[in-house]
Amino acid sequence: MIARSTLIFTLLIVMPVSLSAQVSSNEQIKRHIIKSEYIEQDLYIQVKVPWGYDESEERYEVLYYLDGDRNHGFIYDLYSPLNWYKEIPNLILVGIDIIVPKGTRRGLIRSLNFTPTKSNAHADRKQQSFPEEWTGGADLFLQSFESEIISLIDAEY
Repeated sequence: MIARSTLIFTLLIVMPVSLSAQVSSNEQIKRHIIKSEYIEQDLYIQVKVPWGYDESEERYEVLYYLDGDRNHGFIYDLYSPLNWYKEIPNLILVGIDIIVPKGTRRGLIRSLNFTPTKSNAHADRKQQSFPEEWTGGADLFLQSFESEIISLIDAEY
């Protein structure tokens, strides 16, 4: 019983590390930049296709995630062992990032794109304040997501 537990523990530790190593050397990441008409910002899109994608006629489900540049490794490290052990199907992973213009705080862009209504509720906090003009853009971000990002992925993949 101890040997079996040790084997399972070793597989859980070693397998994700070895899969991550494979990804770094053979990773099939395709990159796109979209100039969004809705939010008037450039979007950086990273697409990770499953192994064998180019040789396959199969249609794959898509997992979209925000902060793609920062979260790609984390998302892939969660996805990879689950996929390896057939707990989840092959997926196309799509990371979405906003290219932040120089001199603009990333938090302001996030506040604009991820808040549904205009608000200055946080303006009195001493932490990071978001003026009202940097809030309430979630509807436009969703339009950009549906019309520009999903249509790109559907057309290309």
